[in-house]
Amino acid sequence: MPESPYFNKNSNLLKAVKYFKKISPEFNEDDLTDEMIWTTVFGKKDFNYGVMKNLTLDLRKLTDKFTSIELYSADDLHIDFNILQYTKYKSLPKLLESCLRRQ
Repeated sequence: MPESPYFNKNSNLLKAVKYFKKISPEFNEDDLTDEMIWTTVFGKKDFNYGVMKNLTLDLRKLTDKFTSIELYSADDLHIDFNILQYTKYKSLPKLLESCLRRQ
């Protein structure tokens, strides 16, 4: 999901995710310092707490989105219901009829 431009347009976030994949599943405490993550993502650029905080927040949002999509996609009935609602809301009667026939 981090590689998808639909969900993530932040290349630095992608670098961080790749780093976490590389050090998983051990997640050694020394590898998880802000400075170590910063160096992996930004190289020799001076550490900036605000930028690091934003990166962490973006990672949290991406993780939350992934979790919600995983839970949502496991419920076919919920998905079907939402598709029916959407076709009705958008006034797409042919698509609505098609969806109802599939059910």
